[in-house]
Amino acid sequence: LQKISDQCRAACQHLTAMTNNMTRVRLVMKKENVLLLLDRLILEYKEKYPEINFKYNKKTTTYAMIDEEYFKEAVNQLVQNSVDALLEKNPPQKIIEFANSNVNQWVIISLSDNGGGISQKELGKIFMPFYSTKPKKTNWGYGLSIFHSIIRLHDGHVSVDSELGHGTTFSIFLPNLQ
Repeated sequence: LQKISDQCRAACQHLTAMTNNMTRVRLVMKKENVLLLLDRLILEYKEKYPEINFKYNKKTTTYAMIDEEYFKEAVNQLVQNSVDALLEKNPPQKIIEFANSNVNQWVIISLSDNGGGISQKELGKIFMPFYSTKPKKTNWGYGLSIFHSIIRLHDGHVSVDSELGHGTTFSIFLPNLQ
């Protein structure tokens, strides 16, 4: 038991260090058409999760300076969180909807799901490394922390709107290049 405990402690320390070191990551930023990138990602998600209805409310072409690989990882972490919420709640129709817009100096990308939602008490903790309401056996609680760190590295920020029992909307704000 001591050996297992030591290995778990070492793994947790490693993951904490990895999350904390996100600020030292060197991004390769390029001007990207976010609309086209999301189109490609949504096609992948539709294939991977055929039981979920992915929608994309395309409002306008949006450009932002992003590191494509890291940005895709951030979106993947967010989508996985929504997929988990939908599979846990199991509504008759499972929906994840993307939307994009330009508002003043921001490109806004929203992802909404009709999963179980997040309580007000939990909202303040969701970006903390290792925080999760899911069983620890299947979830280490670092997905949303990594998502949040990557968006901050892009000089962006995130807002979350959630109603327990009805779903959640995450909005990503990135500097607009138009």
